[in-house]
Amino acid sequence: LLLDLKHSLETGIFSGWPETLDGFLEQVLTLSFQNPEEIRWHLQYSLTQLQEAAKLRTETDEKEVARLYKDLSLSLERTGTTQEMVLVFKDALEKLLVLVQGRSRLEADRSIDQVKQYVTKNFRETLKISHLAKLAGTSISTFSRRFKRSTGVGLEKFIQNLRVEEARKLLKSGSLPIVQVAKACGFKPGSYFSRFFRRQTGFTPEEFRKRSQRG
Repeated sequence: LLLDLKHSLETGIFSGWPETLDGFLEQVLTLSFQNPEEIRWHLQYSLTQLQEAAKLRTETDEKEVARLYKDLSLSLERTGTTQEMVLVFKDALEKLLVLVQGRSRLEADRSIDQVKQYVTKNFRETLKISHLAKLAGTSISTFSRRFKRSTGVGLEKFIQNLRVEEARKLLKSGSLPIVQVAKACGFKPGSYFSRFFRRQTGFTPEEFRKRSQRG
């Protein structure tokens, strides 16, 4: 169970963490025969192991992590009863979790930023959410949630906005036929582009081009 806790800190995956922690503490109490000094030794040793695992996932320097560990270790040494030891140990792990989860959130945001850059470069192509989720290293549902949190809109809307903005530029800057404009922006052939463009801008592509050229 200690190895499971270490693995969670190393990977940033915390599904089942509370149950694993409770099971671990129950084992400690059982193996120590309720002997306070034995319990303290087990918890100190475990805290050392978990602190090392946490260092692999944090962006704080080693001195800061070492300082945090020293404070937590001293708190554990000052405890007297078994209940106090368990409470201090849980508090110590909560502080380590704050460091680790902060790093995990940062890494998640970075992966979404990388996907946004990829989408911005390739919005003219057919982009499958399964492929983008794989690039982000997460499931489709998690990717959708994080992407919307980051951009304020869903993936489809994000791509549509990029395509409409590109269409605006092409309509303003040249005389490319509307069908070619639609194709160049990633829209499928047919009347869908004109209807969609009008819904987004209030003008058909032809009207938008004329207004832009008059301006």
